[in-house]
Amino acid sequence: MSYTGYVRLRHVERDLEPHITGMMNSNLLVSGLVFLAQIALMLGLFLIGRRVMRSKFRLGSAGPISVDQSGVAAIPVFATFTGLSVGLPWLAIATNSLNPRLAIGAQGLEYRVTGLRTAPFDTIRSVDVITGPGTVNLCFTFTQGPFTFAANVGDEASAAQALRLLPRSIPRRAQAAALERTV
Repeated sequence: MSYTGYVRLRHVERDLEPHITGMMNSNLLVSGLVFLAQIALMLGLFLIGRRVMRSKFRLGSAGPISVDQSGVAAIPVFATFTGLSVGLPWLAIATNSLNPRLAIGAQGLEYRVTGLRTAPFDTIRSVDVITGPGTVNLCFTFTQGPFTFAANVGDEASAAQALRLLPRSIPRRAQAAALERTV
């Protein structure tokens, strides 16, 4: 490139510099506005979620407990869950909200998460009540195997009714014992 070509190129760059700087400033402005819009959207979603989670709306009871001729009490539930007995009890590894089942019979529990299972009363280590926003779960811990079973019964009255149907030989954790006494 010759010296005159270089000088001409520098003149073109110098003439375009205000336009390039202006475009860079407008790109920066647009990027900043997009960023602020994303922050506002995330904050809005957080506030809506918090309001929903803190609402006083409860699911209520899933229905009345029915007892058949053989003495098996079918506890209506919204959903059932299988979790691990170590770690977080409310973290499920399997759920069933399409066809859940919890029944208390003379010999033990019959429940369905992924398949229909039975658990004799002597294999139940303890029962607990875990509450969350709009949910009340009965959580059974077993002596055999690493899994727990939880059933969302909807409200505290249903949970207390179900707890009263269980034999006294099954230990209740603090929250379950308190709920059984008060409701």
